[in-house]
Amino acid sequence: MKNIIIIILLLLSYGCSFDSSPSESDGRKIIERLISQQSSGRIQLIDFRKTNGIPRDLLGMHLYEMECESVVELLADCYMGCWGMLRQPNFVTWEEKGIDCRKYEKGSKVRIPYSITFEKTENGWRETH
Repeated sequence: MKNIIIIILLLLSYGCSFDSSPSESDGRKIIERLISQQSSGRIQLIDFRKTNGIPRDLLGMHLYEMECESVVELLADCYMGCWGMLRQPNFVTWEEKGIDCRKYEKGSKVRIPYSITFEKTENGWRETH
């Protein structure tokens, strides 16, 4: 009986030692925050999904690149920027035409692919900039 308890404790501690990756919920929270901060109330998140994940090690840092896709709805006529090759989330909107942006009408739904990079810390994963 004592051996069974020791084996169970070893398995539990071994299972807890694996590093987990950031969850889809972690990515969604970041996008909701960015939309709130950047969109001036002109964008609403309709759907968010993680499409892929890539763990990376770089100079001793443990990183995780989450490839994602969001569907947003425009709540007002506005201009919204392009996302370019960097694939970084950008939800800044303007009432008037700016550089490298496109006009969207109220009610438009836009699918946006991008990546979010996380860094592993002692307290879990955090977004990098």
